[in-house]
Amino acid sequence: AGLADAFARARASGRLETPAHGRHRNTVLPAEVALASDITVGHAFGGTASLESALAGCRSVTVNSGGEKIFVEEVEQALKEHPAVYDAVVTGRPSQRWGQEVVAVVQLTGGARADEGSLRAACAERLASFKLPKAFVFVDTVERSPAGKADYAWARKMAEEAP
Repeated sequence: AGLADAFARARASGRLETPAHGRHRNTVLPAEVALASDITVGHAFGGTASLESALAGCRSVTVNSGGEKIFVEEVEQALKEHPAVYDAVVTGRPSQRWGQEVVAVVQLTGGARADEGSLRAACAERLASFKLPKAFVFVDTVERSPAGKADYAWARKMAEEAP
């Protein structure tokens, strides 16, 4: 019931799509391919995840801005293609207008310079306009876990504390 039923109805209608993480940039696969069966979901999530927990995990890396779901990894990849960007983590912060707004926490390459305008322009070459960061927070070092995973709680805190 609940989320699993909603997913099944959306998948049956052919309208549900999920990002193809780790494949090609900006590629979107139909849900039937990405999540074709419980075997695929179980395999992708270590054999222990239910469909609901698999989908719930996706919420942690999305920003819902103006009713649009934005996958932060896509925005991070676009930012990292800029030659001045060493690392970046993208998160959302509360916005009265959008509900949430996309904010990029950026670490520049040593000695490199870039401003918000040049980073936004570089992202605009690869992303739809609603996915572009509304703000940028420049930091000396982007915090990551020992395994190299983005620390989204830290990034959210940085975004919320920035003007």
